[in-house]
Amino acid sequence: MLIGSRQQLSKVNLRTSLFHMTYETIQILAEKASKDDWFNNQHNLNITKSDLVELLNIATKNQLFQFEWSLYEQIEGVVKGLPLGPLLANAFMSRIEDPL
Repeated sequence: MLIGSRQQLSKVNLRTSLFHMTYETIQILAEKASKDDWFNNQHNLNITKSDLVELLNIATKNQLFQFEWSLYEQIEGVVKGLPLGPLLANAFMSRIEDPL
């Protein structure tokens, strides 16, 4: 079901759970990226962990998308088709799979 307004979305009980999942996933990704300064070395950058967390928060909040000629706002999480989606999914799943 597609939800088209903030008022409708605020009625969904999953909102709090989605917030916590997104927050946790961003923390996992930032932790892995900052381990041994891997992210900066791999991409020739000089970004702090807190800056990376801030950028990921911006990228996962209040994203606009179009569906059947109507514009919608996804207030939490990643819009389907965004290249960041698989990366966040892999980071979240790695937290589950590591202990197994």
